[in-house]
Amino acid sequence: MDATSHVHSRKIKAVQSNLREKGVKYCIGAYVDIHGVPKAKVVPLSHLEHMAHGSELYTGYALDGLGQEPNDDEIASVPDLDHIIQLPWEPKLAWMPADNTFRGKPYALNTRVALKNVLAKQRKWEWDSTSASSARFSPEKKCRRHARGAQSRRQAQQALL
Repeated sequence: MDATSHVHSRKIKAVQSNLREKGVKYCIGAYVDIHGVPKAKVVPLSHLEHMAHGSELYTGYALDGLGQEPNDDEIASVPDLDHIIQLPWEPKLAWMPADNTFRGKPYALNTRVALKNVLAKQRKWEWDSTSASSARFSPEKKCRRHARGAQSRRQAQQALL
C-alpha cells in the first residue's frame, strides 16, 4: 500500500466512523446520466471503503450516453467523500455524488468529470465568464469585473463539485 492509498484509507475510516455516529447504515453513490437521471448504488456503511475504491460497477453499454461497446470493460462509480449529505427524511442513508472511472481513470462522459474538465480548462486559459451570454477570452489582461468576481465564482463552482 503506497502513502496516498494509506491516507485515503484513513480518510475513509474517519468518514465511516463519523457516519456511524450519526446513525447512517447505508451509503448511496450517485452519478447523473446524459438525460439528467440519477443512477446509484446503495451499499451498507461497512462496504464504504470498497465503494470508495471503485467496487460498484456499471455496464456502460447498457446505459444510454456512456459511449461504450458491448465488449468494453465496466465503468466504476467512485463517491466523492468530501460532499456527503445525510438524508434528513431518512437519516440512516447518506448520499454522495460519484464520478465514473474507466480502468482507473476519470471517464470523460460522466457529467461531473466533464464539468471538472471544463472548469480546469477555464482556469488554465483564464476565461472571463462574467455572464453566460458574453464569455470573453482574456489570457493576458483580466477585466476588473472578473478580478472582483473570480473568488466568488470559484467558491460557487467548488460548491457544485
